[in-house]
Amino acid sequence: MNPKPLQAKTVFEAASGLADAVERRTYLDGACAGDETLRQEVESLISAYERSGSFLKTPVGLVLPQLPLHGTGEHHFGDYELLEEIARGGMGVVYKARQVSLNRVVAIKMILSGQFASEDEVNRFRSEAQAAASLNHRNIVAIYEVGECSGHHYYSMPFLEGQNLAQLMESGQWRPGDGTEAARLVAKIARAVQCAHDAGIVHRDLKPGNVLLGPDGEPRVTDFGLAKRVRGKGQLTLTGHLMGTPSFMAPEQARGRSGQCSRATDIYSLGAVLYYLLTGRPPFVADSALDALLLVLEGEAVLPRRINPLVSGPLEHICLRCLEKRPEDRYASAGELATDLERFLKGDSLTVHPQAIGRRFEAWGRSQPALVARFCTVLLCLGIVVTAYQLHPYTTLVQHLAVIAVLVAWLSISFLCQRGVESERHATWVRFVWSGADPAALTAILLIAQAFGSPLVILYPTLIAASGFWFRVSLVATTTVLSSLGYLVLLLHARAGSMPFHWHVLAFVAIIVTGLTVAYLVNRVSALTRFYERRPPAER
Repeated sequence: MNPKPLQAKTVFEAASGLADAVERRTYLDGACAGDETLRQEVESLISAYERSGSFLKTPVGLVLPQLPLHGTGEHHFGDYELLEEIARGGMGVVYKARQVSLNRVVAIKMILSGQFASEDEVNRFRSEAQAAASLNHRNIVAIYEVGECSGHHYYSMPFLEGQNLAQLMESGQWRPGDGTEAARLVAKIARAVQCAHDAGIVHRDLKPGNVLLGPDGEPRVTDFGLAKRVRGKGQLTLTGHLMGTPSFMAPEQARGRSGQCSRATDIYSLGAVLYYLLTGRPPFVADSALDALLLVLEGEAVLPRRINPLVSGPLEHICLRCLEKRPEDRYASAGELATDLERFLKGDSLTVHPQAIGRRFEAWGRSQPALVARFCTVLLCLGIVVTAYQLHPYTTLVQHLAVIAVLVAWLSISFLCQRGVESERHATWVRFVWSGADPAALTAILLIAQAFGSPLVILYPTLIAASGFWFRVSLVATTTVLSSLGYLVLLLHARAGSMPFHWHVLAFVAIIVTGLTVAYLVNRVSALTRFYERRPPAER
């Protein structure tokens, strides 16, 4: 008979938790009760599970050694009595426990895959424990003990009542306000990070979820799972491996260049945490991890005061200084950041100053690349139109003014669409409007000027290529279809003999081929993004 999937799953879960081969065989003899089909199915599952090695990071549950189960339901793990699971991540699981010998409540963290952990996982786990254990600061969660029990690596730390900053935000217990409390918290976190930096340790994964807020109101940094020593030869993460949380990682991390990670990487993340506390959202919000990474690399965060008008100018300057793309443009140290935050709280002048005009324009280009690209395109068209009219007035003054009016309308629509894209509620349909407005405006200009053979026709495939930056096949398709229709309209109104017929055919084919090529590339990138997002966090 065929084993029921649920029955096989139940037997597999129980058998995979038995570390001793004899105990597992004895258990299977009783559980399968002569049902060879069920036995073979379960043994196949166990064999695949054991062969999975490092890629199977999220088993059905933490595979602990066989632990004595008392009538009260507690599990014993060495000197610890496990009470309840309180957190779980891509690599580790954290339990609330009681240390029996000292009769104290602690938190104990273990590798999620238990005795099936790979060598790489064990090395990273040990690195995390060693990094945290070497630090002594009131705002860093201390380490009590690092050890191994029945092949399971673990470390224990104080059990802290309270929630992390992300949980407080999600539950509505944290309200941004004017940023005073946010500045106080981040100043203390920055002092703790400076302590780690002084010890030669870069955290590399600072985010609201890794900052606990205790009942005393004190923040405490935890989870040094991606920590890296900046002195010494030990380095567990290779160049090209993407480590961290996209919304809070620095640009050098987003490029996968772990060798470039430095103290400035943590300073960027501190700025991202401050931004989160000031606005209620990360600096970059996107529909996918890929979009978030692209924004980290190329985008510019929306000014905090545009989201929360209560934020003061000086505090905004501090936050934006941390979020600079180039590491050398950020604060020189976490201690300097903490000092400026403390000066802000006292009402003293800051060491950071507003950006110069050139830096502001550069920041504008990064924060609104679609708008800047259209702004430059409109200026280019305006320059060509005005120059052509002055040198060779093939159009009347009325036609010339009508073309300028369309260019102004195109630019105005672009500004409005940019505002709409920044709104999470309207971003999707506004992108479609924007993608349609571009070829429509170009077609109107060419029709009014009767410039059917104008070099401006090349802007059709250019607009299609630019639509690929949205990373949406539907938007590329919209721009391609409207560009094709626009060119067909031009052909219908073209004067006979204005251009050889084969030139029109080539131009039309160029539009179609450009659209298909860009759509194909966008589709491939989207597929890779979906694959990345479906993978367990520990494998990313």
